[in-house]
Amino acid sequence: MSSNGIKIGDTVDINTAFGWVEGRVVAINGNNYKVLVSQSDVQVWKTYPSEVRRKGPPTAYDRANGVYQLHDKVQVLFEGRWVNSEIITILGMEYQVTLPGNRVAWANPQQLRPLATPPPAPAAAKPRGAPCGSKLEGRWGATIGVGGVSVEFRSGKAIMEAPLTDRDTVDCSIVGDKIILTKPGESEDLVWSLNDDGTIEAGIFGELRKKGK
Repeated sequence: MSSNGIKIGDTVDINTAFGWVEGRVVAINGNNYKVLVSQSDVQVWKTYPSEVRRKGPPTAYDRANGVYQLHDKVQVLFEGRWVNSEIITILGMEYQVTLPGNRVAWANPQQLRPLATPPPAPAAAKPRGAPCGSKLEGRWGATIGVGGVSVEFRSGKAIMEAPLTDRDTVDCSIVGDKIILTKPGESEDLVWSLNDDGTIEAGIFGELRKKGK
């Protein structure tokens, strides 16, 4: 394996008089690669990175050596400042890029740099409510929906039971008229609603009514 990670047997792209074509590496000498051109018996020596490149997205090493792909979003040094651009044509180590004003120009790797990807937006904070208290404390059962469902609210927890399922204990909090049930390790909370008549709208469990303390 060479320093850039390309090894014998790898399928690569090579630059030829007919454009970039696919081949397989059969020998390596430093940054020079002997490549068997696909669908032929022709073997040629090609030099990384101007004439031979790995298949797939460029690595950080490739980027550092001026390797880009068609339609890569980049920044190009234009009139003394870096402007956002896109690669629209590749010719060896020369890249045709878009410029402001619907113009295009050729640039070399020294005039290009990857366009930084903005960090992902932070996940929206989940609403934090008060732990379920005396208003809910006690045993609740389904009046409609899935029969045999029961929920017991105790000390900020909800203990749920239903036919053919395991007993499950989750954290319980209240935000306005919403009951938020949170299970550690789960990415999504279960949200139920308090009805005006004192019942709970519990999604697939149907309507829950208080049965006792």
